[in-house]
Amino acid sequence: MLKEIQLQKCDFPCFVITSYDDDAVADSDDVNFVYIKKNLHFSSDCGKVPFAQRVKSQIDKYLARIKNAKAELSVLLEKRKSGKANVKDEEHIVELDSFLEKTIDTTGAIPDEMKHLSNMDRLNSLIDKVDQLIGKFE
Repeated sequence: MLKEIQLQKCDFPCFVITSYDDDAVADSDDVNFVYIKKNLHFSSDCGKVPFAQRVKSQIDKYLARIKNAKAELSVLLEKRKSGKANVKDEEHIVELDSFLEKTIDTTGAIPDEMKHLSNMDRLNSLIDKVDQLIGKFE
């Protein structure tokens, strides 16, 4: 089940609490998702961070990452709109857009290659201008 969630939601915080630690660890691609029920601390009495706080912290970090990506993407899109975005900005726009898209659903995500249209338009425009210049010299 964990694998299926991870396939559908990029970096979605997941946790498995189990009494069958050997099986869970053996079946998991990432043992950091597996928590052994008897070893969990549900209160701060033992001096360790309670499990619920660890879960909340992981979710908060995930949501902050999404919020930051949205804000950064918005700034870069405005930069693109004004014509001031460079190739590095365009690449970062694609990265941020892909990340945000995959947080919703990875199964229907548009491939990154299809998102580079603005660079292709610029390149085509540049090629057209070079062709015009060459035509003037012929």
